[in-house]
Amino acid sequence: MLYREPRAQTLLNIYWVPISLQATALGTIAVPAALGDMSGSDAAQAFARLASLIALVSILVPPLAGAYSDRLRAAHGKRRGMIVVGAVVDAFGLLAMMRADTPLELGLGYLLATAGLAMSSAAYQALIPELVVKEAWGTAAGYRGMAMLIGTMLGLMIASTFDPWQTFLASLLLMTLGLFSLVSLREPDNPTETRREESVHIVNWRDFGFTFASRFCVMFGMTLLTVFILFFFKDVLKVANASVGTGLVAMLAIAGAILSSLWVGMYSDRVSRKLTVIAATAFMAFAALGFGFFPVQHAILGFGLLFGVGLGAFRSTDWALALDTLPRMRDVARDLGLMGMAAGTPGFLAPLAGGVILASFTEPLMGYRVLFWAAAASFVSGGVFAAFVGTESPLSLLWAVPVRGLVVLFLAPYVNIAYRVRGYGRLPRRRGATLLISNHQHDLDTMALLMRVYLQGPLRHPVFSVASRRLFEPGFLSTRTPWIAALASRYNLGGFLRAVLGVFPLESQLLTRPVASYAYAWQQPGRKAGELFEPWALGRIGLAPDAPLKLIWRWRYLRRAQFLASFRVLQPPFKQQEMGRLRKEVRGDLARQQALLRRGATVYLAPEGRYTQDGRLGRFRAAYFSLVPLAEVWLAPISYDPFVGHRLSVLFRVLPRGDRDARLLLLAARPVTASQVAAQAVLRAEGSLRSLQALEREALGLLFAMPADIFPDPQLDKNPVGMLRAAFRGLVRQGWLVRNGDGWIRARHGKNPHFPQVDDLLAYQAGMLEQTLENLRLLQRTEDQSGTRLGGSGMRAPYSK
Repeated sequence: MLYREPRAQTLLNIYWVPISLQATALGTIAVPAALGDMSGSDAAQAFARLASLIALVSILVPPLAGAYSDRLRAAHGKRRGMIVVGAVVDAFGLLAMMRADTPLELGLGYLLATAGLAMSSAAYQALIPELVVKEAWGTAAGYRGMAMLIGTMLGLMIASTFDPWQTFLASLLLMTLGLFSLVSLREPDNPTETRREESVHIVNWRDFGFTFASRFCVMFGMTLLTVFILFFFKDVLKVANASVGTGLVAMLAIAGAILSSLWVGMYSDRVSRKLTVIAATAFMAFAALGFGFFPVQHAILGFGLLFGVGLGAFRSTDWALALDTLPRMRDVARDLGLMGMAAGTPGFLAPLAGGVILASFTEPLMGYRVLFWAAAASFVSGGVFAAFVGTESPLSLLWAVPVRGLVVLFLAPYVNIAYRVRGYGRLPRRRGATLLISNHQHDLDTMALLMRVYLQGPLRHPVFSVASRRLFEPGFLSTRTPWIAALASRYNLGGFLRAVLGVFPLESQLLTRPVASYAYAWQQPGRKAGELFEPWALGRIGLAPDAPLKLIWRWRYLRRAQFLASFRVLQPPFKQQEMGRLRKEVRGDLARQQALLRRGATVYLAPEGRYTQDGRLGRFRAAYFSLVPLAEVWLAPISYDPFVGHRLSVLFRVLPRGDRDARLLLLAARPVTASQVAAQAVLRAEGSLRSLQALEREALGLLFAMPADIFPDPQLDKNPVGMLRAAFRGLVRQGWLVRNGDGWIRARHGKNPHFPQVDDLLAYQAGMLEQTLENLRLLQRTEDQSGTRLGGSGMRAPYSK
């Protein structure tokens, strides 16, 4: 059972009421007031020391109790035993506080009660991510936040109305009643029933750290306010009953928090949680500044209400953000306990810092002003850290995104002048983790597609791409731009590609790689070429065995070191280690791409790895299967039209995979171009003389016989005769067709400069079309009964008359 409905959500979260009631009533009013009765004028300093010890318990107990709860959950499938044990320990602590006659006895009882409460809540909080679907975590956090706020308000009311010993008794009774709400909760007997795949999580330890830092800063500021607010009313505002004044401000804050808590939690399921956290910290910082600038009771009441609006938004969203960033579901209680340290550690440090601030000023008003301003600075810092959650790096938030936009904007005119780029379809503007995959034929695949997708927006969310590791090695630029080879052979563009353009490496050549790639992987100062490479390889490169390995990046050696070789090119010690090094490198590459998707990014991947050499889609590599569970998959099938016009023409589509097989759909949805049809017509006429008109008729017949669900180049669909005629003119111009008497015959031709890896571009284009049609027919046979089709033009109809 996964809890979705309001009644189930309420039942699941109601135990937070007595937990929050006790923490608020004791820490804000009851214990300080009891210490005031026992210690007199030294009460503030005594409570500061006790609050630090309490915070130390809150830091250490939750992760340990959470880890033990995870072990119990894995072994027995239940967490409620740990919750009850913690509640019993808490009850003994409260009883000890009720019987205390000295500050020491009161402090020891308070420490015991805090430890028990931490044990109980550490196990209890893990129930929410286990019993609630991920899509409703924000709503669950809203219910949790509202329950905690109700408990806070009740705690303030009780502590403000009754004396401390009566407050301890009320806390004990309400904790006992709260335990009964757990009786009706159904924890599955099988712990794996709710332990869903790791892919439900969005981020990794890096984002967990930023979330931890954000919560730490916010809780530091809140602790500065809550610990000393009673003494502010007493020492500065000179309120006769400081407990009542503190309770009134706190209840106004809670009223504002209740107004915002549940609505913001539900809203955060549909928008970025970190943005709501940032907005919440802004409200809290503004209120804290107001406390410092306007230390008047009426103004304090208004700022308390404003602070509460921010507090409610923070309470209902920050916890859901923490759930999003948990690295492992199996350790949910432990990791939530670690996240709880972000709330406990400020409770240890903030009272000490606040005491130092107040002791540094002889005038109490100025001391409290500085304390409130320090709280405001803490809230702002929390918002800044929250802004880094889900970004590639802190720098990407500040400068890489606009720089990337400028690069694309400058690149777009060049690409559209040098090539003919046409795209149809788009990714949704509002999207989560998205994996965009395409077939792989040319450098223009990535450049044209990503440029179009990025410009379609939203610009604040860059599209990341996965590229061969060759791009991240020195000299790659020189292999693609020989006219600057001598200058570019030693430079590595990897840092620029990663930080500015959002390109991440992945090894696509596992069995054979350029020899220069082995040199880059095993380089180190002072290494000789003969230590790494076999003599026969050095002979091909032209390097002496005792020459420094770094010489390989001089252009005259680098160009010779581009031949492909397996591990046998290495000397035996390195040959044995290369597989382990490569395996570790690939795992690291995949982990980086998985982290991007877990943060909700859009990642582009060509899953077949290398360029196709025959036009047919290769098998999908392991990278695809490791990334696809983390994201929604969209396809970008790409075709080229190399025989039409003088500029290389690329055509692509963008469409959702849905529930269909990605490889099958990618093959079936590739656009059909005039070059593909013309190439197939020429190959069918292999060895015979044909006029161009006969070849055009052959191509038209092939085109009209194709299934209705093909996606033809829209220009081919609109003007099939003209486009096919242009393709045949291109075949003649490029030398693929030569005249022989009164007819034309296929010529044996060299490589096309746009496709240097392809030996026969005619067979390449024809093979692509043949594979597309084969898989389109297969897709049509396997489609479900919903009638969903690829959305072809239905172009056969006009010609069937």
